Order: sequence, then C-alpha cells, then structure tokens
Amino acid sequence: MSATKSERCRQICREVWLDRANILTGRGDLSGEAVLVRAVYWRLCKTGDEPEHSLADIPFIKELVQQYRDEIVQS
Repeated sequence: MSATKSERCRQICREVWLDRANILTGRGDLSGEAVLVRAVYWRLCKTGDEPEHSLADIPFIKELVQQYRDEIVQS
C-alpha cells in the first residue's frame, strides 16, 4: 500500500471511529466489528481506493477493531 493510500485509510478509520455511534445503529445481525470494517470498505471505495487485498490485514483496521473491542469490555 502506498504512503498516500495508507494515510487515506488511516484517516477513514479515524472518521469511522468518530462516527461509530451512527454506524453501529441498526446493524441488524452483523457484529460491531463487521459493521465498522464494512464502513471503512465503503468509504475507501467512495474515494476510488477499492482495497487490493483483505482489509483484515491492514494495521489501521486491526486498531479500529481493537478499539471497539476494548470499548465493549469497558462498558
């Protein structure tokens, strides 16, 4: 992943984290992790940066999911 794409992905992950309350509302049967990763995927696609490989392998995605898990444990 190029530095530009990496920075864009990092920024999108930050935005998804900040908007998580709205994103997680009405998620149906999907897990919170799946909904957040899906939000990152769609936001990346909207910028024209459809991921070249699995999102699960991107460090920023791993951080986002871990933040969510930590938040759930603390609540």
